Amino acid sequence: MKSVDPSIELVGCNDFTKDGSDKWSQRLMEQAGEYITYGSYHCYSGEKVDTVNAANMAKASVPLGAACQTLSKNIKRKVMLDEWNMLWVRKATVPMALHIASTLNMLCRDSKELGISHAYYFQPVNEGAIVVTPLEAKLDLAGIVFKLFGVHQGSHLLEVPNQPVDSDIDICASLAADGRSVFVTAVNRNCDKELLLSLSLSNFASTFKAEITILLSHSLETTETNMTEQTGVLAVKDSNVIEIMMPPGAITRIVITAR
Repeated sequence: MKSVDPSIELVGCNDFTKDGSDKWSQRLMEQAGEYITYGSYHCYSGEKVDTVNAANMAKASVPLGAACQTLSKNIKRKVMLDEWNMLWVRKATVPMALHIASTLNMLCRDSKELGISHAYYFQPVNEGAIVVTPLEAKLDLAGIVFKLFGVHQGSHLLEVPNQPVDSDIDICASLAADGRSVFVTAVNRNCDKELLLSLSLSNFASTFKAEITILLSHSLETTETNMTEQTGVLAVKDSNVIEIMMPPGAITRIVITAR
C-alpha cells in the first residue's frame, strides 16, 4: 500500500495487556515497525473494575491514560485510542457520564503528554450518546456531556494549575478562537463530598460575565440514567475570582465572556 501511496498511515494492533507478557508488540514492531505510524489501543473501563459504580468510573480515565502512555513509550509511537467507553451495549448512566466527562477533560488537556494522537468513542448509537428509534434520534445523558464539553473543540488549550491525575476536582480550560471567551469544564469526582471550585483569571478582560451549566445527579446509583441540568450566572469576586460549590458527582461547564 505504501509503495502506491507513501502518505498512507498504518495502525498496528498492539498487546492490550500493556505488560508485554506475550511479546506481541515487540514482535510486531520488530517485523513491521518501519511501516507502522501509530499503535492501537481499545479500552472499556467497566471491564477493569469489580463494580461499575460512580466512584470507580469517575476516575477510570486515570488508568486509561496511564495505559496509553505506557504503550506509546514501549512502541515509540503515538497511540490511536480506537475505542473507548465504559462497556458495550449499555444505556447511558451517571457512572458513564462521569467517565466520559473525566476522559474528555484528560484527552483535551493531556493527550500530548500521554502520547495519544486520536481518540474515538465507541459506539455512540444506542450504546451511550445517541438514542435512535424508528421515529426519532436524541441525545441521552452521555450525549449531553459530549455536547456540554464540545466548547473546547477548535479552541486553544489553557494551562491550569498542576493537579494530581486522580484529583477530586478535574478541570480543563480553553480560550475561544476569537479570544473573547474562556471555557472551563469541571467534574467533582468525589462521590461523597461537596467541593469548592475556585477559579481566578489573569491576563483576561477587566470585566467579564460567567455563565454556568451544571449537571446534578438524582442519585449516584449504578443504574441511574438522569441528571438535572441547571443554568445560571456566577458572581465575580475581587474582580477576577469565580467560585461554586460542586455537589458529589457534579459535571459543569463555565463560559466566561469579556464584556
